[in-house]
Amino acid sequence: MYSDLESDYINPIDFCNKMNSYVLPELGAHAFLALLFLLTGQWTALAWNLPLLAYNVNKVINSQHMYDATEIFRSLPQHQKEAYFKTGFYLLSFFYYLYRSYDRFIHQRGRVRESIIMFSDLECDYINPIDLCNKLNQFVLPENVAHAFLTLLFLLSGQWTAFFLNLPLVLFNANKIRNKAHMYDATEIFRSLGGHKQETFIKLGFYLLSFFYYLYRMIVALIAESE
Repeated sequence: MYSDLESDYINPIDFCNKMNSYVLPELGAHAFLALLFLLTGQWTALAWNLPLLAYNVNKVINSQHMYDATEIFRSLPQHQKEAYFKTGFYLLSFFYYLYRSYDRFIHQRGRVRESIIMFSDLECDYINPIDLCNKLNQFVLPENVAHAFLTLLFLLSGQWTAFFLNLPLVLFNANKIRNKAHMYDATEIFRSLGGHKQETFIKLGFYLLSFFYYLYRMIVALIAESE
């Protein structure tokens, strides 16, 4: 659109009206994302986003965040430079978030895979029931809470497909917690081992499909944003 303005394909008023409609949603979305990084303890991602957040806040405080049709030609080089910078920043951020998502997926898959291996070790008497239950129980509540929080984010952001995709597992986990059947019991582990293994395989498949779906949605959103 900057090129259209320079070539007189669009007048300054229409240009500023279109650009201004994106300013506050962009700033709000970025601030909300930074807040999520703060609440979830993602310090590297927070530190990465903090300079841009401070820059945006400073522009809002000084009432310089909106495009002014009477000043647009004089400030056009500055706006273009800022647009190029933000494009590069968001592109680098995309690949960083993609890397972190992949790393998190590998960690989650590794934990599920470790559970499968430990069940096999239990069957072969390589580990006793008490040690197995103690090791696995420390991951149960963090996994359930993290998944419920992710589903809540999908609900609040209106990502209905992702929300309904995750809802059955949330309800399943909530029902197990309500019935106090979410923790591993060393006295019952051999009798319920088949059910635990089946649940673990299903979750492994679910997390694998979810990862590729989230990756697909991220790529689609990036392409739509660039257009």
